[in-house]
Amino acid sequence: MAAAAAVVVAVAGVSAALMWRDEGTSGSTTAYEATATAGQSGTTGQDATRPAGTTRNPLMAQGKVPLYSPPEPNARRQAALWKKDRPEDAELMSRLAAVPHAIRLNQPEVRSKVDDTIAAAGKEGGVPVFLINSMPGSDCLPVEPEEMAAYQEWIKGIARQIGQARAVVILEPSSLVTLPGTEKCDADGSPEQRYRDLRQAVRSLKSSPRTAVYLDGSQNYWPGTDVMARRLIGAGVEEADGFFVNSAGYQRTEKSVEYGKALSACVSVQLTTGRDECPQDAPVDRSRMPHFVIDTARNGQGSWRPQEKKYEDPQVWCNPPGRGVGPRPTTETGEELVDAYLWIARAGESSGRCRRGTSGEKDPERGVVSPEGGQWWADLALERAKNANPPLK
Repeated sequence: MAAAAAVVVAVAGVSAALMWRDEGTSGSTTAYEATATAGQSGTTGQDATRPAGTTRNPLMAQGKVPLYSPPEPNARRQAALWKKDRPEDAELMSRLAAVPHAIRLNQPEVRSKVDDTIAAAGKEGGVPVFLINSMPGSDCLPVEPEEMAAYQEWIKGIARQIGQARAVVILEPSSLVTLPGTEKCDADGSPEQRYRDLRQAVRSLKSSPRTAVYLDGSQNYWPGTDVMARRLIGAGVEEADGFFVNSAGYQRTEKSVEYGKALSACVSVQLTTGRDECPQDAPVDRSRMPHFVIDTARNGQGSWRPQEKKYEDPQVWCNPPGRGVGPRPTTETGEELVDAYLWIARAGESSGRCRRGTSGEKDPERGVVSPEGGQWWADLALERAKNANPPLK
């Protein structure tokens, strides 16, 4: 889906030199050499532009920020089932369950889940990460106005439940990749309407003063930095806290960092120049470079490719073999623009039936019929726990 890309970012004082090669859109080489000004009081990106005294993104607090979630329910349940007959595997499942993960908020009723999470997080001093993936039309089907109105009221309800508490929201994965009015997605739909819907959701969630909101930034230069930068700007990334990358992906962390930096710089260039692309030698204003977070839930062994071309469609995203969970969630990333590594995806959930261009129900790579998408798969979870990089401890 994506072409190769490389990024180099160097920062010295308040000067930044950024160069990248992006083959995701035109295949041309784009280079930037720019002098940028850092944000006030040592801050950059969105926080640098907020009025003095406003509450910062909870992920950007001084020092290490503890993240909170209850134990992952499927892994915890599996650990209990294996405890007697498979104690070593049960121990791995217990370790997997203990890693903070994004808490899914699904329609319609979430009040008790949000209340319970906020209360428990406050008691333990941690920051919860909520995943919202319920926008009507996200499956590329037409949307009735009544459906979207109900969704927006639901979002407002979540914001009211969060209130003054600290929280992070990962808002609508794939919402800016599968975009209405684009190829293979609701030809009668409108990208502008999707942008308006996302902006409204961002504003509702940001009415809670200590809630950080991140928008869909895709992954690995697909469908291209120019394209994704335009879409992020359309969706109001300047009003959000940034974007997320590698959601449900397998790209190694360093590749996601490279891509995220390139996308952030492209957003800045487009905002500054008003152009739809990121022209060569354009200035990069670091105060307009959005921050981002990276999903590291399944990227410990990187992406997968068959050793030889033996499948008509290898479906490299579909339950790839030999993968492992990646770096644990943390705000100590060592990268100025990367607010956190988070576990957004669930390591033990199936991607669906993977036929890889063959007939029949079995996944030819695994020799089994895989569970439907979103279902817990104990063997898959165990495989990824065993292949964890770094190891689960």
